[in-house]
Amino acid sequence: MFSTLAHRVGGAPARPEATATEIPARTPDGVVVSMRRWVLSASVWATALEQAGFTGVRTDVLPAAGNREHAAGTLLVTALCAAG
Repeated sequence: MFSTLAHRVGGAPARPEATATEIPARTPDGVVVSMRRWVLSASVWATALEQAGFTGVRTDVLPAAGNREHAAGTLLVTALCAAG
């Protein structure tokens, strides 16, 4: 089980291919930086996990809390590790 952004900050949709997105952030002392995040659509995550041998892949979108400008929903992904 893991979670990631359901869409890019600002509302742009998740990527339809497995490429990273640079997300603006700040360090605790206020320095502006960027983070590399994998903001992928649910189907891209499901395909990648299934190709890696996981089964029972399930995705759920949890909506963003509040109406903040940079609020983003959460994509919750669960899968089972195939016994091997």
